[in-house]
Amino acid sequence: MKGLAPGIRQLAGLVSRERRQYHVYAGLAVAALGLAAAAYFSDNLVFHRLLGTVNPFAIVVPLIAVGFILVSVQLSRGWFAVIRKGTIKGVLLSAGLAVVLGGIVILIDLQLRYPEGMNVAFPLSLAYYPSVAFFAEIVLHLLPLTLIAVLLTSLFRGADIGRIIWIAVIVASLSDPAFQIFDAAANHSPLPTVLVTAGHVFVVNFLMLVIFRKFDLVSVVSFRLFYYIIWHIVWGAIRLGVLFQ
Repeated sequence: MKGLAPGIRQLAGLVSRERRQYHVYAGLAVAALGLAAAAYFSDNLVFHRLLGTVNPFAIVVPLIAVGFILVSVQLSRGWFAVIRKGTIKGVLLSAGLAVVLGGIVILIDLQLRYPEGMNVAFPLSLAYYPSVAFFAEIVLHLLPLTLIAVLLTSLFRGADIGRIIWIAVIVASLSDPAFQIFDAAANHSPLPTVLVTAGHVFVVNFLMLVIFRKFDLVSVVSFRLFYYIIWHIVWGAIRLGVLFQ
């Protein structure tokens, strides 16, 4: 227990110094948790495709705690931030990029036709996707970024931190495409669909992480949220009548 005391004091000092960062993280977490609850209690199978039969709150509540630890590591080393001056610019840039990339994936869908039931149906999607946007950032970006950066700085002491961060950004950009490839393979998707999807998802994730590096967590969560609104919520409600009638 004595060994834990210095770490706890350091964390308490960090929270005190970076109070605004933690307040914003808490706000994002509470909003995501509330939306997840709204989606789950409207349809308790809504998270089934993503999490199977596991109760989603057994996953997302500990995930918020993990996110708190990851944010603390990032803040303590000055690598990334939850919110920075210039957040509004980051959110606006995220919106613009999401519109372009969302339009591209809609064109891909028109050509390749992803599965009919790939999206959560409207209006449940209004609660589901905004909650997933926050939790996905923890799993797909914040976690690999932090682990890779910590590992590389431990292995290569004195190396240029900027270069290490960019290596972490590139490697972390592969986590979502890897998941998409695994999911597509499990569903026996055609190889062209798998390759095009993985390429698109890599570009989306790389640009998200560039936004994260240049701006903050608020901006990158906004990026994912705008992308989900275009691709999963709006197009998700339209595509059934366009592609499957």
